Amino acid sequence: MKFRSSYYWSIIGLFVLVHSYAGYSLRDSFWERGNRSTEIFQIAKNLVAGEGFSLDETGPTANNEPIYAGFVAVSFAVFGQNWVAILITQSLLLLFMAFLSSQIASMLFKKEWVSWLAFTGTLFYPFYFTQSLSVSDTVIFTTLLLLAVYLAVRIVSKEEQSSKWYILLGVVLGGLLQTRMISLTLFPGIFLYLLYFRYKAGFWAEVGRLAAAALIMALVCLPWLVRNYNYTEELFITTHGGIEFWFAFNDSTAYCLTNNLSVDYLRHDVEEKVPALAELEQQRFANEIAREYAYNSTFVKQGLDNIGHDPQQALRNIPLKFQKFWSLQKNPRTNSLDENRSSLSYYWDVFYTLYFTPLLLLGILGFWWVTRQYPHSWIFWLLILLFTIAHSLIYGFTRLRVPLDTLLILYASFAIHKLTNGIFQKRNEDPIAAS
Repeated sequence: MKFRSSYYWSIIGLFVLVHSYAGYSLRDSFWERGNRSTEIFQIAKNLVAGEGFSLDETGPTANNEPIYAGFVAVSFAVFGQNWVAILITQSLLLLFMAFLSSQIASMLFKKEWVSWLAFTGTLFYPFYFTQSLSVSDTVIFTTLLLLAVYLAVRIVSKEEQSSKWYILLGVVLGGLLQTRMISLTLFPGIFLYLLYFRYKAGFWAEVGRLAAAALIMALVCLPWLVRNYNYTEELFITTHGGIEFWFAFNDSTAYCLTNNLSVDYLRHDVEEKVPALAELEQQRFANEIAREYAYNSTFVKQGLDNIGHDPQQALRNIPLKFQKFWSLQKNPRTNSLDENRSSLSYYWDVFYTLYFTPLLLLGILGFWWVTRQYPHSWIFWLLILLFTIAHSLIYGFTRLRVPLDTLLILYASFAIHKLTNGIFQKRNEDPIAAS
């Protein structure tokens, strides 16, 4: 890709300044924000101390997928156990994500202007920027997802024959699965995309390469699966999926979705809604992971029972979950149990609507142009479709959709290129090249 490097270095310099200032301003609250931030901090600290994947009070745990906690542990080992470690490593991760976005745009569209827009749009996308300033797996999950897309697009666009690209793809998919289990729903889209565009080079040869990628993915997950099996004699990635499944299928789900309440709202009466938990409280377990697995299984069973008891309600909630997933209003509430929301939270919600609305409109416009002109981009809408279906069936909130927004940014970048093409048409092909 040819480009004037000064444009990129100026954007990177601006990002480093703004990101560092924001991180310093929020330094006292790093461990108070993010998904299960306290648990992640403890696990990472114990990993560095050689005490394994464990919590301070209960010992070994499987309540979190291992990749993000391991990433934080590496950050601690290199930069120390403080907010600076998270700030540095997640800023580097966000820079790499933006680089991947520009590379995908370059491979597909071969437009310098689109590549630059994709790079800048990803780097300064408010959700990614703010999530990189907290203990949250959003940035690493989105980066791995974009890396998988990059590898798939590279294999197809450059007609790569080497098995090393499929091996690397398998490693990345194994990492994705151990970051968020929901990523499993995306794998069929990636494999179908590769099979569709590569079958002419030899159908069974491509099936073999994809099987090798799947085997590598399984091998990447194997150590973690064996570790959990040693505690429970069961194969699984995490033990927190059960309660989230139950959150998605109970008589309060529609109420929470309608009122933009976090699933945490349901925790206050969980024992009343899941009577089987009382029996577990009386049992003794060989270890903490065995107890976590028993609770996880109980929640899954209760969720399935709720679906069987009222399948019509589960079906009625699907459109509501879809609407919340793609809502122009941020949800759920930052503090679901506090009705007196701060003015800062209100302005952040307004800001979300102001930036996501044009992104969605430009993304739709870009989808129309890109899909017709660049068939190799079909992986974008395949992954968007699969992720949307998964969350519409289970649980849909805007914060769960965020990993897809990088694909919207790619669509929107091309749309901006098309809309501004007439302006720069007489000055070469792209505004960057024209300058």
